[in-house]
Amino acid sequence: DNTSTITGTKLGSVIERLLGVVPGSNASMFFYKGHKVGEGLATSEGSDVSQAPIFFKFMLDSRLASMEDILALQKTVTVTALVSNFGVSDDLSPCHLEAVERLERSLNAFASERILDKLRFKGRTLAKCDFELIQQNIQATHNLTMEVPCEFFVARANALIAANNPSGSESDINYCFVVLLQMLKSSELTIVAREDAFLLLVDNEVGVLPYWCFAELDQSNGTIRLIVHHPLGREYAQEILTKAEHLVKGIVKISNQQLLLIAAYKSKSGSDLLLGANAPFACPCQFTAEMPLNRRVLPQQAISQLEALPMVANFILSNHESIFVYKEVSESIFYMQLEWVKLDESDEEFKHNPHQISLRVYGIEVPGHSIKIDLVRMLRRKMMNLPLD
Repeated sequence: DNTSTITGTKLGSVIERLLGVVPGSNASMFFYKGHKVGEGLATSEGSDVSQAPIFFKFMLDSRLASMEDILALQKTVTVTALVSNFGVSDDLSPCHLEAVERLERSLNAFASERILDKLRFKGRTLAKCDFELIQQNIQATHNLTMEVPCEFFVARANALIAANNPSGSESDINYCFVVLLQMLKSSELTIVAREDAFLLLVDNEVGVLPYWCFAELDQSNGTIRLIVHHPLGREYAQEILTKAEHLVKGIVKISNQQLLLIAAYKSKSGSDLLLGANAPFACPCQFTAEMPLNRRVLPQQAISQLEALPMVANFILSNHESIFVYKEVSESIFYMQLEWVKLDESDEEFKHNPHQISLRVYGIEVPGHSIKIDLVRMLRRKMMNLPLD
C-alpha cells in the first residue's frame, strides 16, 4: 500500500528540501540540490572534485526505498542514507561532507520531532525519564531561545542587584536563586523537569501539550534561558516564547516580593520597593475584614487601641508606623494595615457609627486561619470593649 501517510509526507518534505529525484531512477536515487545532475561525472585528473555531484539512496530498516515507500511510511523504522560520488574520489570533499552533514541534521531533527510529538500526548503525567528524553531531543529540533536577565532585591544593599554582576553580593544572589527555585516549583504553571529546569504551561494547558516550553536557570550568567519548540513552526513558537517571557518575569517579580517580605519581617523595616509610593513590588491585597465601630467611638481612637495590642504592636515596622508584618506557621509572610473608612449613608451600620475599621492583608498568597480567623476575632473583641462614650 503506497498511500501517503502524515509521517511519510513529513519525512518526504525533509528530504525534498535538500535532495531531488534523479530522473530515470524510479524515484530511488537522489542528488544534492547544491549540484546539477550530470556535472562532474567524467572528471579528469586535476579537475575540481568538490564540484562533482553527490548522490543518495535510502534504506528503511534493511530495504532500499523509493520516494513512494518513504511517503507511505506507517511504522517506526531506522532510516539509513547511502552516499556516493560514483568513484570520482575515494574521499568526500568538504563540500560533499557539508551536504551529508546537512542531511544528517535534518533527519535527526525529524526523528527528534517525532519523539517529542509522541511525548506531548502524556501531558502533565510526564515522568523523569520522559523529561530526560525530551531534553536530549529538543536541542536537535527547530526551536527558539531567549535569555531573560534577572535582578534581585538584596537586603544588605537595600537595592536591586543584577544577578550577572553581583559586585560582592554573590552569596546573597545564591540565596535569591534558591527563592526563585521555590517560586518556580510552587507555580501552578510549571512542572519540574530537573532541579534547575521547568516545563512551562503558559496557557495552563491540560491534556495533550500543544508545544514544548522550558525554563532553565543559568545561575552562572544570572539568567533564565527559555527554549520553545512548536510543531506548527516558528510563528507559533514565537507567540509562546513571548508568553513564556512574561510568565518568568512575573515569577521573578514574585520572588523579589518574597525577598522583600522576608527582609521586612526580619528587620522590622520596610523597603520603599515594597511599601513606598508607586512601589514596583507592592503585593496585592489578599484579604480584607471590615469591623463596625461602637456608637460615638472615633475611628482614630479605635486604630490607636488596636495597634497597641501586643500581636500588632510587636510587628509594626519602624519606618512605616501604620503597617505591621506577620509570619504564619506556614512560613508565609504578610504585611497588614488598619485603616478607617467612611460608610455610605445607606449602609445599615451608618446609624450606629458613620465609620468602620478595615483590616487589609497584603502578600503573595492567601492568608490562613491564624490571620483570617484568629487575628480578626481578637481585633473584633477589642473593638467591642472600646468605650461607648
